[in-house]
Amino acid sequence: MNNLMKTLGFSALLSISALALHGCSSGLDPDTFSVELNEMDYGSRNPPAVITIRSNIAEPIEVTDVTVNNGQCSYMGHDTRFNFPLHFKMGQIFRLRLERCNFSNVVQVDIETNKGNGSYQFN
Repeated sequence: MNNLMKTLGFSALLSISALALHGCSSGLDPDTFSVELNEMDYGSRNPPAVITIRSNIAEPIEVTDVTVNNGQCSYMGHDTRFNFPLHFKMGQIFRLRLERCNFSNVVQVDIETNKGNGSYQFN
């Protein structure tokens, strides 16, 4: 009976450890990307806000989704149309032009990749 309890306890400990490691693996090092928020002034009354995402790591990385303000702000490619995934190498950038969302309203940008997820905040 004592051996059975030890075996069950050890199995439970391994299961909990596996869950904890799985939860940690979704985090992306915040230095993976630089995320900037700018207004592009084209001489209009309401210049569009543009989010610039730059890869800072040597390994290729694939961006599978970007969410702005928990999905409350929509966007389009700044210069071109695009589809996910976006493939980045070190130093490459991609710009997203926000629609129906002002520069001053952007609080958070979430980036999903093939190597985990990251979140970037603006004050």
